[in-house]
Amino acid sequence: MTSFQKLILAATLALNLAPALYADQQQKLVSSVMWQVSDSADERFVYPPGIPAVLRPASKSRTLRIEQYYQQPISAESLAIHIHGSWAETPENYIHKDGNGRLSGKFVQISAPVCDTSASSNGYRCAMDMTVSPNTPSGTVGVSVSVRVNGQVFDHQNAVFWVIIPEMKAHHYPKPMFDSVPSPLAIHATRGRASFDSTTYPAMPKWQQQRVTRSTVQVTLEGNFSLGTGFFVANPEMVFPIFGSEKANLLKNLPTATKFIVTAAHLFPKSYGVSGRGRIQNFFDSSPLEFDDGEVYDLLIGGRLYEKAAMLLVTNMESDLAILALTPETESTVLANGQLNDDDLRGLTIARTMSYNTALDVFGYPVSGKGAISHRRGYLQPDGWPTDDTSNFGPLIKFKLQAIDTSVNLAEAGLSGGPIVNLNGEVVGLSMERPNDTNTLVGLDLTSLPYIPSDWLAEGSRCTISFNPFDRVLRIIRGDEHCSYGRFGSPTNPAKFPLLKGEWSFQEVFGFADPNDKKSISAQSASAYWLMNGHAIINGHAIINGHAIINGHAIIRGAKLVVDRTNISAINDKEMLGGFKLTPDSFEPMVSKGVRVIRAGQTLDGSTGKLGKLIVATRDADHMPKYDPIYSIRQFVIWWHWASNTKNADALLCESQTACVPAK
Repeated sequence: MTSFQKLILAATLALNLAPALYADQQQKLVSSVMWQVSDSADERFVYPPGIPAVLRPASKSRTLRIEQYYQQPISAESLAIHIHGSWAETPENYIHKDGNGRLSGKFVQISAPVCDTSASSNGYRCAMDMTVSPNTPSGTVGVSVSVRVNGQVFDHQNAVFWVIIPEMKAHHYPKPMFDSVPSPLAIHATRGRASFDSTTYPAMPKWQQQRVTRSTVQVTLEGNFSLGTGFFVANPEMVFPIFGSEKANLLKNLPTATKFIVTAAHLFPKSYGVSGRGRIQNFFDSSPLEFDDGEVYDLLIGGRLYEKAAMLLVTNMESDLAILALTPETESTVLANGQLNDDDLRGLTIARTMSYNTALDVFGYPVSGKGAISHRRGYLQPDGWPTDDTSNFGPLIKFKLQAIDTSVNLAEAGLSGGPIVNLNGEVVGLSMERPNDTNTLVGLDLTSLPYIPSDWLAEGSRCTISFNPFDRVLRIIRGDEHCSYGRFGSPTNPAKFPLLKGEWSFQEVFGFADPNDKKSISAQSASAYWLMNGHAIINGHAIINGHAIINGHAIIRGAKLVVDRTNISAINDKEMLGGFKLTPDSFEPMVSKGVRVIRAGQTLDGSTGKLGKLIVATRDADHMPKYDPIYSIRQFVIWWHWASNTKNADALLCESQTACVPAK
């Protein structure tokens, strides 16, 4: 554990020392919301989980209140606060507990929680204030609240928030278009590939469509976050290795009759420092949980909603894969209802190969469908496999589909985690995201699962890689010369991909897209998450429900609202209560403006990646006058693997203050 991690741990534990709850009954988080404290009625902005607080640079501090309601009495000392941001992880920026019980740092301060001892109609309230200083650097500040129960610390995904300080000065440079270079895994697939004619293609048989539909489910959670798609999988052992050998063995030891559901990991937001989630070992333990930690999900199966139907077992954010398991009780109920049979719940088979000369079918539950399943079609572009223009820090590769029917969005909020299948109904990929271009969909290539390196997340390995798609923080630890963390599913030649040394942390920094910039493709029509939140692009619509409570009162009129940037004004006028409202800034299109190195490891000559500075461009040699702009964190980190092993690596970096890239 590094000295920085020890100080963070001490700061969080300082608010976490007292015994747990006052009651023996199961604790539950009823509501969690963040709102802006202001004397101005025009600034009473509210940020339910799933909606970032976007604070434009200002000359004054801003205070955000995190307000939560619990089902049972709770002590303030049972709450643990975790916080990290876009500043360099250096001693002068450490967060400490001061004499008033606050977590205090150079850029952010959080007051000690205050919890009510008496209940309102909505439960027992706890509140804390986070003050963001005007000198906080651009980037993302993540904050989450955990609950301590009988010595165990539980997280809840509806208690994860983030604040974006947008970069207002640096320019955005869209990724240049170029043909992908095949990786060693892809060579065999490119041979004999014909160009695809999108005007003539065979249709999937109707009975096959129905079979896929029956095995495809919608995943939801009571709260404000997850609304996506998953599918029952017949050969889950293919997916297990992506979670590392230790967790793969635990999954293999579950009963063979277990019905597994594969989906996207970005449906399940995580707080700072969370690595292994879910409860694989005691999935079949019927004893009541001490805290309802939000890891049991509702499923829409065969057109019928089943509450608390599946438990989240494990996630891997780096490859964006997750596995849930259907509870035995739900399985019995589903079969008794007679809509589905055991074969439907046994699920779809993941294919081991993929044909590149046929159309592929995309199934899922778009938010716009309000519970109706959708079936859309796409085809692989000549340069669509593998694709590098996406967040991807695991060993699997991704591909890009082009819409066949251009009048329909191939990628839409809610489709994340859904199956992409061939004409035989076999799953070849998983819907992930919509990139910054035309009507396309990026999918995770599940046929590359058999090629996961044997040392990927191996048990006992001193290598760690973690990526939080919500805070856009990538952390890499290479503990010794012999461990490996892969090369991000990249076609980059392994010989030119020397691994980083020591411990590194990077954060991608965003700013508003310029609607007048024609190079920023679709900037005027894209939603914020389509452009800014790599793994969470398709799940970009915000879901707000009636559990959003402030000062004891509900703050929305309806039971559930789906918000995008086109309907904010109408929702503020008709649906928001108590003078609270949503800010359009939370939904404005955002693009990558650069990358910060927030923790520096080891380099050949002691370079630190200009620690804490906003890096907007790079070059490959000191004598080169021209810099290449940065268009994603992944592109920069792949480049830094090479640069950090050269002499004078810092000289190859350009800060935002330097006019190294001509203005557009």
